[in-house]
Amino acid sequence: MKTLMNTVFAAGVLVALIAGLGRAVLLPEEINEYENRYMEQFAPLTVSSYLDGSFQEQAEKALGDQLPWATEAKKAYNERVSELTGRIFDRLTAEQRRKAAEEEERRLAEEQKAEEERLAAEEKALKEAKDAEERAALEAKREAERLAREAEQKLRDELAKGIYRGKRDPVKTEEAERYFTLPSGRLVMKEHLMYANRFLDGEKAKLDEHIKAMNSLIARHPEITFYTYYIEKETDVNFVSGERSGIFEYLHAGVELPEEHKRGFLIDRFDQFDSWFYKTDHHWCASGSYRGYTQVLDMLLPGEAPLEPLSYVEIGRLSGSKATGSDTERYAETVGVFTFDFEPVSITLNGQKSSEYGRQLAYVRRVEEGGSMLSEAKYGAVYGPDSGEAVFENPESGNGSVLMLGESYDNALLLLLSQHFTTLYSVDLRNYKAQTGKVFDFDKYVEERGIERVLFIGNLDYYVLPAFILR
Repeated sequence: MKTLMNTVFAAGVLVALIAGLGRAVLLPEEINEYENRYMEQFAPLTVSSYLDGSFQEQAEKALGDQLPWATEAKKAYNERVSELTGRIFDRLTAEQRRKAAEEEERRLAEEQKAEEERLAAEEKALKEAKDAEERAALEAKREAERLAREAEQKLRDELAKGIYRGKRDPVKTEEAERYFTLPSGRLVMKEHLMYANRFLDGEKAKLDEHIKAMNSLIARHPEITFYTYYIEKETDVNFVSGERSGIFEYLHAGVELPEEHKRGFLIDRFDQFDSWFYKTDHHWCASGSYRGYTQVLDMLLPGEAPLEPLSYVEIGRLSGSKATGSDTERYAETVGVFTFDFEPVSITLNGQKSSEYGRQLAYVRRVEEGGSMLSEAKYGAVYGPDSGEAVFENPESGNGSVLMLGESYDNALLLLLSQHFTTLYSVDLRNYKAQTGKVFDFDKYVEERGIERVLFIGNLDYYVLPAFILR
């Protein structure tokens, strides 16, 4: 009986292995949702690939990726390792986070006290002035200081809109701000998983190529109004040393457009970055994407009133693109979205009609109707996928058409901006050919659709990766 049971068990294991191998070879999966990447595929068997060993090498990679339970085993291992390193990290940085919060509170109190003392000193000096001449001099000094403060505030207001006039405030650094390196090499600051800084010297050649291509398009199409929008993130600012990458400034100087048609999502302090970006993902959070929307809208349609958020709804937990390593798997955060009074628009994705772009509205309804929150939210699922082409039609708008050439950052802006244009086209050049079956021809595309405005929008990767360069 025992021998029979052992035989049946061994046979079951063998059948499972053969079935798993068959599925891996005949029905391979394309996307690894856990690691957000394409999975290794089996290569065709040819004489040359067999003789040079490339077939065997690729088959080994594909088996490691495609066999059932491989991802589950990797995830379980990563969770155990990251649980340990996470506890160590939390213990090491708890005191640092507490001191940073106390320092910020102290700084704000000192600034408020200094302003109160300045105003009181001005009033006292005026009261104690001995004659009209002294009083007039004090009044003139007070007026000059007022005008200087107004000029400084104007600069800050313009920078808040992404407008750059050749001057920015120094990066604000704090003694308590420090990078922490995990065993995998991933940087952490406070609760944020971080990418390493990238500076102009290392990116200049690629930037030059993209700038040259953009200027060529701009010169070739005087009938179209062009714009650029550069998104800074933690790769552009070192919050400890105060260094900036210089990439936005270089791009701003190189693109041959009027000043009012070049803007940026600019960052000067860590607390800004903390407010505008996810902790575990490289994208904007709700507040960051709303800031990007208002800046882009102000550039494209000056004076156009943006939609105002109605509420903020938490929809689930996110463990984003930065949290896929063996020692970062434990990191997760709450994700929420703003709600708006959207007017209905017609949506076409890669030539096919769609009832939605992203699931943000559906997720909000689900939570508001008492449903469970998402346990594993994904940026692309919430705000929309990286579609090769997305078209939004809004006949109620009289603002004409715009073509946005960008990447995943603008996914969070498209529904909002669609409320302001008759037709909004979004093209992601990485995916256009694969998803539409056509080669993107810029000249033909804008001519056939009568496009009036073109916006180049993205973070550093958009402006240096060859896939985004148009000839």
